[in-house]
Amino acid sequence: MALTPPCAWLDGVYQAPPEIAASLLLACPDSDKQRQAERAAEAFRLASQARMPYPEVSAAVSDSVGGKRAEASLQRLDGLGLQVRAVRAMIRVNPRRALEMTLEMPVPAPPAGKCGDVTVARVEEYYGLALQMARVGFTTQEREDGRHVEFLMRVIAASAAPQQLAAAAAMVREFGGSEEEKTTLISSLASAFIVAPGSIYASSFMPALEEEVRALKKGGGGEALEAAFAAYTKAQARNKPCDAAENYVFWESGEPREIQKALNGLRPAPAGADAEWEARFTAVVHRVESWRAEKGAPPMAHFHMKASAYKNLLDLTSSQSLLETAIGSFVQFLKDAPAKTASPAEWKMHFGRVLLPWAPAGWLSVEIARREIRRSGDALMNLLVDAGGN
Repeated sequence: MALTPPCAWLDGVYQAPPEIAASLLLACPDSDKQRQAERAAEAFRLASQARMPYPEVSAAVSDSVGGKRAEASLQRLDGLGLQVRAVRAMIRVNPRRALEMTLEMPVPAPPAGKCGDVTVARVEEYYGLALQMARVGFTTQEREDGRHVEFLMRVIAASAAPQQLAAAAAMVREFGGSEEEKTTLISSLASAFIVAPGSIYASSFMPALEEEVRALKKGGGGEALEAAFAAYTKAQARNKPCDAAENYVFWESGEPREIQKALNGLRPAPAGADAEWEARFTAVVHRVESWRAEKGAPPMAHFHMKASAYKNLLDLTSSQSLLETAIGSFVQFLKDAPAKTASPAEWKMHFGRVLLPWAPAGWLSVEIARREIRRSGDALMNLLVDAGGN
């Protein structure tokens, strides 16, 4: 009898947005090295098309567009993170091809940033990969010829944004080569500080930069690095600071606030059957279902608030009929949401919550969710269910 191949659901992977497809390819275990290599290479290609190019962080409150985007970033569906994962998967089966893939990647260049931005891109994963490849990716002869150091020098020379410089400095500190090689890299880092442009993000990364420079200045080239960093600090101090960013905060006014009041009005949920409460619960489900974005509200703010409202509803009842009503509505919302293709990482964050065993219903809610997803006929959601929610 023929054995079922691992991850038979991979046949449908191209129905997914590229970042989700790449993640699924990397999540499938396989003992066949050739298939592993093919999947890593394909995931690397797909990752370049991800809507979120870099992982992002936000200083905003969690109930905001920036906070939710940063939360979604934790799923590692950004292009940089996926490409790094693909290269590391390739290292295990074809180290030489892994080096070629790394060399194909441009040094990540995060946006310069402007006042009002709600998130900041991070790039340190690339620098960790560059250091790993410098250690294990080059042949003995190539290392004797200094090719690994030349590679790191190119990476440093392309580093200009403060988050790049902080990652580059950490990379140099962790480099385990000879003193001569390290001195060469420290000199390259000093040059990068001298030519770096101003950035509104510099103050956020200055503590990390100061710590790295302090650790490096004891070695060869340390005096030049210290002087270059002092000049960089002085130049960045001339940047005009941004005013506090206006970040749309959820639930503050209008229909969102009224929806939240309606949800709070359902608490605490009754311990047993309660016809009046069940009628109010159903009314809130229908209200959420018909809720449309208000004028001036960012589309993604409405998407996150509505998805959160459905999640709160699931956390209130263990009644099978009410769960079917709420979950069916939630699944239809996710099926039709523009975010599914416009921002797959943020969409998938909420989809994953549909399949969690929320109290008090527990696994009953999971069973109903799976049934409603099957009934929806949505190709992407069914693929994710087949893949175990990955």
